[in-house]
Amino acid sequence: MFYSLDNLFIAYEFLDKDLSKIILDQKYQLTEAIIKGFMLQFLTGLAELHKFQVLHRDIKPQNLLVSKKGVLKIADFGLARIIASPGRKMTIGVVSDWYRPPEIFFGSTYYSYSIDIWSAGCIFAEFLIREPIFWGNGEKEILSKIFYLLGVPNVKFNI
Repeated sequence: MFYSLDNLFIAYEFLDKDLSKIILDQKYQLTEAIIKGFMLQFLTGLAELHKFQVLHRDIKPQNLLVSKKGVLKIADFGLARIIASPGRKMTIGVVSDWYRPPEIFFGSTYYSYSIDIWSAGCIFAEFLIREPIFWGNGEKEILSKIFYLLGVPNVKFNI
């Protein structure tokens, strides 16, 4: 790890696989033990980020790199931000569509760790069904899938 005045850089050894390749490639047998192992590594790393008040804001399988020994590492911190204060506005142009929580689609600028947790849940589901759970072309299709599976929100939000 090294940094300049305005940037922090994290250098990993060469990792030729990301989690999407493992999930989508049927040659990999994803047993319960393997899924648990990957999720444990992933959630432990995410908890460490959150412990230091860092939001990743772009959690997706392509940003979870895997070594030949099965060690998982979180990568691509280009959208990561530190939570400065609970009332601080954040940007809405975060999280890849298929892993984006509904409140971001609706324009919420006040969010916290929950956006990374939503993405983690999407990845867990993807392990089980071997495809993105909320894939779609555009936000309307994605939101339709979310509402179909989880129901339509019944609370008014002040955005």
